[in-house]
This record gives sequence, structure tokens and C-alpha cells, in this order.
Amino acid sequence: MRFAGVARSARHLLTSSRFLSSTTFGSQSDGLFQGRCFATTTLAQSSAPSKVLFFRTQADEITQEELTDLVKPFGSINKFIVMRSGRDALLEMGDVEEARSVIKHFSEDQALLRGKEVQVEYSSRQKLSESENPKVETSRVLLAIIHNPLYQMNVDILHQVFSPHGNIEKIVIFHKAAVQAFIVFESDEAAAAAKSALQGRQIFDGCCKLDIKFSINQNVRVIANNELTRDYTNNSLPGDSQSKTSPQASILGAGTAFSTMKQGSVPLSGVLPFGVTGSNDKCTLLVSNLHERTDEEKLFNLFSGYGRVLRIKMFENAKQALVQLADGIQAELALNFLKGAPLLGSAMEISFSKHNTIRHPRTRDFTMDPYNRFNSEYVKNCCPPSKILHISNVSDEVEEGDLLNFLAPHGVIQRVKLFESTNRRQALVEFDTIEQATEALASKHRSKLKATSLRIAFSRYHAIR
Repeated sequence: MRFAGVARSARHLLTSSRFLSSTTFGSQSDGLFQGRCFATTTLAQSSAPSKVLFFRTQADEITQEELTDLVKPFGSINKFIVMRSGRDALLEMGDVEEARSVIKHFSEDQALLRGKEVQVEYSSRQKLSESENPKVETSRVLLAIIHNPLYQMNVDILHQVFSPHGNIEKIVIFHKAAVQAFIVFESDEAAAAAKSALQGRQIFDGCCKLDIKFSINQNVRVIANNELTRDYTNNSLPGDSQSKTSPQASILGAGTAFSTMKQGSVPLSGVLPFGVTGSNDKCTLLVSNLHERTDEEKLFNLFSGYGRVLRIKMFENAKQALVQLADGIQAELALNFLKGAPLLGSAMEISFSKHNTIRHPRTRDFTMDPYNRFNSEYVKNCCPPSKILHISNVSDEVEEGDLLNFLAPHGVIQRVKLFESTNRRQALVEFDTIEQATEALASKHRSKLKATSLRIAFSRYHAIR
């Protein structure tokens, strides 16, 4: 045990945000956009506070909008630069005090972007100059990166999204770290109009967010017409070269997002859990028979494991609530797995509401809540409530006894197991009953234990080995 403690301390030291070892911005960083390769430079931590912050992420193709959402509660943003790696960025706050607030907050609570850790540091630079912004050149070819692709993407869906802005010649979908696609227009003007209109929007509510860039690749080739590639100018290629309206989707752009996936839609994994049809289009659930101690926070913690929660309305003295999910599949997942689940001693009764959107006064809005955790991985791993909880984002300082004391108010704990996976500390906790585990998840997900906020979900394991 002594050696394990030393190893954890050493790892904490090496991974601490004060000992980053990848790219430095000192005197060499003046050529940021003059052909230097950022991945080959080295980072030395600046000891002096600066209004310029350096962000290192594990997410691919980060956007200004995503990082802005992380820091906007702390002040204004003057300038922003994403590096060529697509994973790192410099961001200049309004002043040093605002930057100091960002550093202080994320030293106490781990910053996350798309569920992945973000390291935030002061830069050795005191300001960002206008000349460092990369020159944006127009092109008739767009590179569209699709983040959080909960649903299967095909050329028909993308054609419906992009074609209102001009004639499309080719579409090619490919997969790297994220789902990406080349959209080839007839003209630069049409591509620019599409980029301006669609950048940052979601193809379906709560997922499939578009990050669009002009591409330097002008020679996009299509070998055959199929669900992933289509040449609209060459009818001689094998396959159907005509654009079709997909019967699986209704894409009608409204407000800041397109409409939700409709009849027959499937998640990215292509496999829906048993009992989920994928044909439901009702987004709001009526949850009844609730215990009087149930509140919006507990319902959010519980339902966010099965879908992206947008709004929750509690009805006073009625033991009822409305829970609005991002789309019909997510609402169906929640109903399928949580109907009849015990919460604080009461078995929840769940049905689809006749109202698709919650418009009642005093409704709690969770649309921008950073702890909305649902993504395509959750679809594949969804399971009913169980007496074993999986806990992630566990601090190196936490021991088994700390977890026992933290969760003991909610029931009898049979076993606790701490372990590491992909260099992250996690835990499995087995309660005596499913009811106790459900109460613990609803009460303690997002709660802080020794400087980190725990992420808690039901485990698919039937026993802890």
C-alpha cells in the first residue's frame, strides 16, 4: 500500500496542471501562424498571471464556441486562437483578474469538454495580437465536422441540411476521430452562404453539432454512389445518383436547431437496447408517484444518464413532474429503463406527456448545464437501475473509506473497489439494494469529494470481483 500511495502522488505531480510538458509560448511563439508546427514546440509554465490562457484538450477539432461556454461566466473574451492541432487554444480574457478567476475555478473543479478533461494554464504571453489570427480563405469545398453524432449520418441527411444554400456537386462522409464530411458546392459563394448559416447549429436536437471550415482540398473524389459518398454530377456511377429524402429523418430547421429525428431513427451504434423501438417522437415525460423529497436536481441526476435533459417542471403538492429530453429516442430510453424504478421509497410511474415542450412558469432549464452527460456511448451502455454504481472523476486523494462515508447516508454498502482505466481513477460501489443505489445516484451525482465532482452512473456489472 505504501508503494501504491507513492505512485499515486507521483502521478498526481506529473499530471498536475502546474507541470504541463507539451508546448511553450515564449519568444518562439511569435510565429504562431507563420508556418511553425505547434506539435514540435515545448511548453514551459508561466509563473506570472496573464490575461491570456492556454487550453490543452483531449477533444478533436475544438471550437471557439465550446471554450467560450467554459469561461463566459468569469468575464469577457477579447481574442481567441485555435491551433493547427485542433486540440489546443489561446484565449485572451478581458483582464488578469478574470483570467485568475478561471484558473482558480478549474483548479478546484476539473474542466470538461465533450466529457474529456481540459487543462487550463496561464500563458507566458500577456496579449494576443491581431496579426496572429489565421487568414481565412474561401473555397467551394466545406469540411463539416459533426460532434456528438448520436444518430447515423448519411449523404441524404447532409444534402437536406446543406442544399438550401446552393447546388451541391459531391458529398463524401469519412471517419477519423470524429464523423466528418466534404461538401462540394458549385461555387465559393454558395459554400460561404452555407457556412455562415449552418456553423454551430445542430442537425438534430441535442446532438450532431456542425463545425464547418473551408477546405484546402479541392480534389474530392467519389468512386461510387452510396450512403457515404455521392456524386450529383455523374449519373454513370453505380448506385442511385439522385438525392433522396430520407424516410428516417425530418430536417426542418427551426430556431437554433433542426427538428428531432423521427420514424425509424437509430443511434450511431446501430443497435437499440431491448424494448426501445426508436420510433417515438414525444420528447416530454410525465413522472408521477414521486416522494415529497424529490426535486429537480435529483430528477436531472437520474434522467441525464438516459438522455440530454432540457427542462424539468415540478408540480407542487401533486407528486408529479414533467421532464423534457432532447428527442424522442432519449425520452423512450428513459421511460424504458426508469419506469417503476424506486426513488426515495416510491416507485416512479412514467408515461409520455401530450405536451412535447414544457412551457409552464417556474420551469427549471437545464439546456446549458455542463453536467448534461448523454452521448452515443450512453446509448450502447444504457442499463436499468442496479445496486452497483460506477463512479468516475475520482480524485487521487480519495480512498475507499472516503467513498464509504460519502455514500453511507443512502444505504448499506457491501463493497467498494477503486481502480484505474485509461489513466483515470474510478470506482465501483455495491449497495444492499437497487433502491439505495438509485437514491445515492440521484443525490450525489455531480457532488464534490476532495476537490473533484463525481460522475455517477448505474453499472452493468452484476457483481464486483
